[in-house]
Amino acid sequence: MSHEKLKRRLVGPASAIITPLKKDQTLDKAGMRDNIKFMLDHGFKDRRGWIIGPSPGGESPFMSMRERKEAMTVIADEVNGALPIQAGVHDNSFEAIVDLMRHAKDIGFDLVQLQPPWYHHTGAEEVYRFYEEVTDKVDIPVIIINNYWQRTLDGAGMNEAVFERLSGIENLVGVAWGSPNWYTYINSIRQFKDRFVFIDNNWLGLGLFWGCTSFVEVLGQVYPEYTLGLYDVLRKGDYRKATEYLWKLTLPYYLWLGKVQGQGVHGEGPLIKATMWLAGKPAGPAKPPYDIGLTEAQLEELRQVLIDGGVPKVKSTKDALRAQLHSVRKR
Repeated sequence: MSHEKLKRRLVGPASAIITPLKKDQTLDKAGMRDNIKFMLDHGFKDRRGWIIGPSPGGESPFMSMRERKEAMTVIADEVNGALPIQAGVHDNSFEAIVDLMRHAKDIGFDLVQLQPPWYHHTGAEEVYRFYEEVTDKVDIPVIIINNYWQRTLDGAGMNEAVFERLSGIENLVGVAWGSPNWYTYINSIRQFKDRFVFIDNNWLGLGLFWGCTSFVEVLGQVYPEYTLGLYDVLRKGDYRKATEYLWKLTLPYYLWLGKVQGQGVHGEGPLIKATMWLAGKPAGPAKPPYDIGLTEAQLEELRQVLIDGGVPKVKSTKDALRAQLHSVRKR
């Protein structure tokens, strides 16, 4: 498939799916298939959404290479070409990244998501050489993720000058885009939207007003109709209605996430998986060391957010506590 044809398919919500686990921390393959099938049965399809997994939202940084490949294989098999699929192949090991990229290509992934090295400081030349070398090793399209919060490019992240240079690398097709600088965010899209697909990873979908074609999200796993409805409103360019739509569920949800993180529950796994427990979806435990669980009050507050947001068939807090009891260690 040509890069231009692929980029035209990368529209709608880009749902970063969890990795369901059994109590013994092995992959729950049946649960992963059920979750994907639920999304496909409720509106996710080609040119109307796509799937990212495993990714940091699916706890990939805490998974072994074998586990990540196993999850990727299940995703590719269950989706079976119904919509684009993207694997997160982030790692500090260059060899591991190349290995995951090769696996993704071999089993039919459309593209991979890859952030620059993040343990040490990086400069523009190192970022360029990194993407140049990995794309030279494996012929699969790559989405850049601008992880400025991990000190990439001294915490400023990508900017127009870096994009200008990266635009010469053929297999770089898009950017999971966030920036701490509002002007850099807007201006980079304006200058390079004809070269790269921009996926909003900063403004909960509002980036579509400035030229993004997609947005990263997690709620499509529990309420696909809401996420796809948000995309429809954003695509029409109705800022007032989009803001109202975001206040229905997305913004209260992210406010809850921030509050609970401030109370000492970190990582994405325990928070998104708590959402899945309340929605009655396969999830299982989070990966250590984040498998410590939420309090009854935290779960009840999340439950109310989901109910107010219209999520169907929300379970009771007691149901979520029972699911958590079988999934996490005690505090």
